[in-house]
Parts: sequence; structure tokens; C-alpha cells
Amino acid sequence: VSGWRDSNSRPPDPQSGALPGCATARGAPNASATAVRTHQQERRTAAFTLIANSNLPNQGSGTQERLPCHLMCGRFVASSPPDELAKYFGSSPAEEQLGESFNVAPTSKVYTVRDLRARGQAEPERNLAAMRWGLVPFWAKDLKIGSRMINARSETAMTKPAFRQAFKRRRCLIPADGFYEWALPEKKLPVVAGHELGLTKAGKPKKQPFFIYREDGELCVFAGLWERWFPPDPDGEPVSEGDPIETCTILTCGPNKTMQKIHDRMPVLLAPGSWDQWLDPSSDPDSLGDLLVPAPEKLLSMHPVPTAVNSVRNQGPDLIEAIR
Repeated sequence: VSGWRDSNSRPPDPQSGALPGCATARGAPNASATAVRTHQQERRTAAFTLIANSNLPNQGSGTQERLPCHLMCGRFVASSPPDELAKYFGSSPAEEQLGESFNVAPTSKVYTVRDLRARGQAEPERNLAAMRWGLVPFWAKDLKIGSRMINARSETAMTKPAFRQAFKRRRCLIPADGFYEWALPEKKLPVVAGHELGLTKAGKPKKQPFFIYREDGELCVFAGLWERWFPPDPDGEPVSEGDPIETCTILTCGPNKTMQKIHDRMPVLLAPGSWDQWLDPSSDPDSLGDLLVPAPEKLLSMHPVPTAVNSVRNQGPDLIEAIR
């Protein structure tokens, strides 16, 4: 029902007409971050070539140094080039070029995939677009609210005022190479020898960050919502013209057994077979709830990483390297 065929699901074969990804292993969790990334890119390049040569239908030609780590999902990795993302999703190319980031934080710009087909148009029109992470409702007075809207609970997004309009017609995909999560203290995980974290200034135990990624080397494709926001006029009155700011949020759900080891929430990951239904603006919102479920248990793997990721000023593949 959720679109995942089984716990080791691979994207559909390109000859089936559905968009494929790359069905290959990422590498052992204890491999160096550089080796992991190189292996992943080589495999994806082969998949992108396969996509380009297949008979697929044409689908359309200021962050703070430290941010709260308890949000789910509050940081992720986005290192795939935009031209490869466009091929991967069968979308039009992005107008704005973003650099790679191994520490994407709230209010940063991220790539999203959306369907811009007009009403009554049968063929999808996928578009790769850069948006500000942190959804700003159309009725908001300013952008500040976006920093508190980086996640939306899938259980209530369809009814919450901040998200319900976007849930009806402005749904998107948000690709990531993996994401970070900080283990909740109550999970009482064993300490990695030589990497004792100590206490915060308030005397509470520090949280251990983990890098979570797909075991099969695929992108993590989050279910997202997007919105257009127009800055108010000088008198503070709302307007509906000019250049809008486009923002997005990541939907979350309860954890699968893998994520449950460290946290009580996880981002919603969508299988390739669910992308069309999720993106189609004409999809009945009431029919989408079955997609918003935890990913299969064996889909994800994780390992502890250095606390350098706590600061958004830190970048580079060393952030996803496993500590031992």
C-alpha cells in the first residue's frame, strides 16, 4: 500500500515506464565517507545513463551557527548535482544552482521536485526547484515562522492551518543523500569508546549524532509540502503579486524498528512507485494517508558520527564518517 514492495525494495525497471533509481549497494557502514560517496556517485551515474537511454515519457523539459538538534528531521546531506537530480526524477532542470552540502540546516535552500501540470493536464510536468527549507504559510506576516516549520507531522498536516492548503495541491519530493539524527537520552545507547560526549552547560548528557542512509545506495526521497509566500507591502498588508519566496517542509511519521533505536520520529520516505500519486495536484488528499508510513525496517542503516555536525558551519564528507 505504501509503495514499498518489500524491505529490500528497488526502483522499478525503466522499461516499465516508471522512473528508476540506482539499485546498488552503498558500501559498508564503516567505510570512509569519501569511499562511500565515490561509490554512490559511480553507481548513480550508471543509473542516470540508463534513464537517459530508456523510453520514458517526457515529463518536462542565513542560518545560525548552532540550531536545535532535537528536531526530526533537522539536518541532512545534499551532495548530488542538480543535473543528475533532474535526470533521476525526470524533471526539468533547476533554474538556481546550489552547491553540495554535508550539513543542510533549516532556512537553507534545498532542491525539491514538484509537479506543475495545469488543471486537466494528463501528463506530469516535473520541475526541480530550489526552495527555502522551513514552510512559510501564505498568510504569515514574515519569514520567521519558517524556522519552526521545517517538519510537519503527517498525522495532522492535512488539518493544521499552516499546512492544509499545501497538502491539498502543493506536495513535493525532497531528495537527500542521507540525514542526521541525535539520539534521545532516554534511549540509553552505549557510549562509543574514546568518544565520550560529556555534559551540556546545563548538566544534561549531550546527544550522540547519527548519520542515516539507505542501505541500497539510493537517495532518501522525503515526502514534502511547498508553499509560495509574498512579502507584505510597507504597511504590512498582504499582497499577491511580485516575486514570491518558495518554501518547503518535510513530513514525519512514527519510527520503524531501525529508527526506534535512537528516536521516536522519522521522515516519511516515498518509494518510486508512489512519486506520481504524491506529486499529482489532482490526487485526492484523503487517498494519500497510506503513503505516509514508516519505511521498511531493512531499508535504512546508520552509524554514529562526530559531533562536529552539531555546528552548521562545519561541512565536508568527514561529517558522515563513522566513529569507532
